[in-house]
Amino acid sequence: DPLENFHIAMKWRDNIGSGNPFLPPEPVLEEIARTQPEIKILNMNCNDVSKRRVDSVFEEIFGYSLSVDPGTYSGKCVMKANGNGLHLGEIIECPTEIRKKDFVYEKLINNEVGNGLVEDIRVPIFSNKIPFVYLKYRPVRERLVDRGHTLKQTVIAKVSDALTENEVEKIFRFCAKMRLDYGEIDVLRDRDTQKIFIVDVNNDPCGPPFPAEGQDARKALDLLILAFEKTFLRE
Repeated sequence: DPLENFHIAMKWRDNIGSGNPFLPPEPVLEEIARTQPEIKILNMNCNDVSKRRVDSVFEEIFGYSLSVDPGTYSGKCVMKANGNGLHLGEIIECPTEIRKKDFVYEKLINNEVGNGLVEDIRVPIFSNKIPFVYLKYRPVRERLVDRGHTLKQTVIAKVSDALTENEVEKIFRFCAKMRLDYGEIDVLRDRDTQKIFIVDVNNDPCGPPFPAEGQDARKALDLLILAFEKTFLRE
């Protein structure tokens, strides 16, 4: 309730199902920012998490690209929706003259880890803190469908188990450029080159993801709560 006493706010909109990667202005938050500049509003300026924006900032920070030109690229690529959370993706062969409106074309990252599974690294971000990472595993045939029913296992792991110090530093720079104060990003590691690729940014975080449950889910929540408190409530 903006009429009550509070110390922090967050720009969060449930866009699940809509696919809209753009956050519109929120008049209540705009007024708070104007009249009470001492109030911290998380993700106030993180208004574009489209795949095109993610690709552009990723290339700027990491120095290599995820995007491809389907007309000149040779090999398999992923054609997927520019929006967020739609899971509309298809693996196509390039070069091709296919051009779909509101779709992007990206390299097919080899994140296979054996046993017919691929690995996604989901990274919770709290400004310049990453308390842990989720390692998510699904069948290769469903690599583009990040849904509860496709996940075979979710593991809570140390950051150092999945990312190097240099990669973490670049991830922080990437998130700062995206204006993401608090959220989650999806990272894939290419097994051929060992490079990481940021493929998605979520400024409407929720979780822990299925099938983490019981003690694992409680552990994740405890770590998320502690990271939030240390980052945003004890400054």
